[in-house]
Amino acid sequence: MAVGEVVHALKALSDFGLVRISADPAGPVVALHPGVAAEKALGAEEKRTRARAHRLEQLRSVFMACPPYYASGDSGEFLLDPPDVQLFIQEEINRATEEVLTVQPGGARSPETLEKVLAPELALLGRGVRRKILYQHSARGTRATQSFASAIVRAGGEVRTLETLPNRMIVIDRRLCLIPHGAGHTGSGTPSDGRSGPPAAAVIRTPSMVGFSRDLFQRLWDAATPFHPGHAPAGEVADELRRAVLHSLALGLTDEAASRRLGISTRTFRRHLAAVMQDLGATSRFQAAVIAIDRGLIDFSLKV
Repeated sequence: MAVGEVVHALKALSDFGLVRISADPAGPVVALHPGVAAEKALGAEEKRTRARAHRLEQLRSVFMACPPYYASGDSGEFLLDPPDVQLFIQEEINRATEEVLTVQPGGARSPETLEKVLAPELALLGRGVRRKILYQHSARGTRATQSFASAIVRAGGEVRTLETLPNRMIVIDRRLCLIPHGAGHTGSGTPSDGRSGPPAAAVIRTPSMVGFSRDLFQRLWDAATPFHPGHAPAGEVADELRRAVLHSLALGLTDEAASRRLGISTRTFRRHLAAVMQDLGATSRFQAAVIAIDRGLIDFSLKV
C-alpha cells in the first residue's frame, strides 16, 4: 500500500479506537481489543438510548393508567377529530381479542386502500379474532375487492354484501362501537358537499348502545349474501340490484341520491335504470315503478 493510504487507514482505525498510535513517529502502533473499542465508542450512546427507552416506557405507563379514571367519569361516548380516526381504529383493532365487525357502505374501496389494510387484516385473523365485513353489492364488480375478499375468506374471515347499507360502523369485542359523527356525511364517509377526507367519529362504550349496534349488524348480516369470489351467486345479486333500482324509482329519488344509496356512480345507476325500463317495457320512470309494484317485483305498501 502507498504510504498515504496507510496513514489514512491508521487514522480511521484510531478514530474508532481500534489502534493506539504512539506520539513518537518511530513508535509502535498497538491494536486494541474491538470489544473495548466498541464500549468506548458506543457505550455513551447506548446509555442515552436505554435512558430514553426507559423514559418512554414510563410515559406509556402513565398514559395507560388513565383510561379507568376516564371511563368512570364520562358518559360512554367521546369524539375523535378526523386526523385521529384511522389511528384510533387501527390501535383498537390491534387490541381486539374476540371479533371485529365492520359495515362498509359506499361501493368498492380503492385498490390502494385495500392493499394497505390487507396485511393488518390477515394479522388480525392470524391471532384468532373473528372478522366479518359487510359491503354493498356494487363492491363485487372490482378485481381489487374480489382479490381482497378472497384473501380474507381464505384466512378464515367472512365477507358478505347487501344492496343498501346504513352509515359506516365498526364494533370491536362487544366493548366499543365507532360511527361517523357530524351532519352532511354520506354512508361512505364522504361529505355530501364533495369535500374529501374522513369524517369525525363518535366512539361509544355504553354497553347497551354497543349491544344495540351489534344486534343491528347481525340483522344486516343475516340478510346479506356471502361473498365468495369465483363462486358468487351473480343471478341473485343481480336480481337484488334490480329490485333496489326499482325501489329507488318508487321512492322518487334522483339519480344522484339513488346512486349514493346503492354505492355506485350516477352513470352506472342510469345504465341499470335503462336496462330495467327496457325489460319492463316502460317508457317513463313513473311507469316502471307502477309496473314493478303491480307485478310484485318490489314491496312498496303504503299505509295511511
